[in-house]
Amino acid sequence: MFSLGASLFAAVEGHSPYGEAEHPMAYVARAIEGHLEPAHRAGALTGPLGALLELEPPERPDAARAFELLTRAAPPSPESTAKLQDGRTLPLGPAASATYRLPRAVRRLRRPLAITAGALAAAAAITAAVLHPWASDGGRAVQVDGSKPSTTVAADQTGAIGDARTADPCGLLDAASLSRFGDTRLHPAYGEFNRCDVVVETENGEELADLALLLDEDRAHFESGVPTRRVGNITVGTYTRDGDECERHIATADSKRIVIVGKRREAGAPDPCQLADAGTDLAVGVLDREEVPRRSSSFATDSLARLDACSLLDTATLKKVSGVETRKPERGFGGWHCAWSSTDGGSEVDIRFSRDNDLTDAGSPALVAGVRSHVVPDDAGDHSCVVRTPHRTYTNTAGDETIEFIELTVHASQSVDRPCAAAKSLAATSTKRVAEQLPEGK
Repeated sequence: MFSLGASLFAAVEGHSPYGEAEHPMAYVARAIEGHLEPAHRAGALTGPLGALLELEPPERPDAARAFELLTRAAPPSPESTAKLQDGRTLPLGPAASATYRLPRAVRRLRRPLAITAGALAAAAAITAAVLHPWASDGGRAVQVDGSKPSTTVAADQTGAIGDARTADPCGLLDAASLSRFGDTRLHPAYGEFNRCDVVVETENGEELADLALLLDEDRAHFESGVPTRRVGNITVGTYTRDGDECERHIATADSKRIVIVGKRREAGAPDPCQLADAGTDLAVGVLDREEVPRRSSSFATDSLARLDACSLLDTATLKKVSGVETRKPERGFGGWHCAWSSTDGGSEVDIRFSRDNDLTDAGSPALVAGVRSHVVPDDAGDHSCVVRTPHRTYTNTAGDETIEFIELTVHASQSVDRPCAAAKSLAATSTKRVAEQLPEGK
């Protein structure tokens, strides 16, 4: 399987998956270290190549799964399928008959991007011939002798988010695979608990661009003008660029949504849509073979992630914001976000749990239930007020100091002169409820 992946990688990319080097021993060293180059031009083959080139042999697909992944990326023609089923070898076309040799001297084989589609089709044809002992039975791979290939994930789980509180958004991203955009670093605690980021930085550590991936409770809806593509059990929607941001949405198998946002923060930064596409390809490659990976460890005992945001405010407290409907709050992903709105949309109370490395860069300090907090008027629009109250400080898995905090926002009607007074009062109640339900923040 690895050899097949390496051959297809060379056919599409024009060089070994170990890159290019002056001396053959350099390739050996890279193989020992497990260093693999990311695919830049593989398009729909990116996910299958990643699976075939997994460093750990047990993680690679078997022949049946490889056949499924590759033919899904570049389906063979009806003629090829017929020849495959009757056992005849597929003829090699001009693109497929060209061989690739590892040159003595470094020489990059450069092909125009227009060839990539042809290469994909040729790769699919070659792969079908290589894997011809396997055939299709109702969309599932079946060996010719009738035995079912072993799988580790049930079909209905593939492409799903699964349990919200154990789903790991960082399991869908890989900073090293995005290194073509520059120096990349994975940020596992850059915001809400359902979010993971890969940041592109300068040599001095300044942020050039950001790729954010968020797991969302809402079902993805694609309007008629949004281009979509189906990959296994998921659907990917491609949105047009909006200034320095570019979004991609994935409709998951369990009727939820994954939002991927590429954002350019400085001049000279990578194109946000290319960044979003690369991140989407990584996520799709994982979701095409399994559900969202699970977190490697549970949340700390004093983490806000163990609470339900909707439990922090009761009906009596919410009445401090006129018109807010208290009976049917909108519960966000994992219960880490909750919103109560008025029927006319003029007022809203929004509470969410989030993370940052600094809360002092915006807003005015204020004591909320004895905790030094930060108040920002109109931060969420006119007649709004945001109060951010820290809960605990810890060191995340990337070694960065991180602050967990409660963010409470009040959107008040124009008749309310002091939305910050209501926001601070509600934030105080929320902070007290957290103290009652969790050990003291550290």
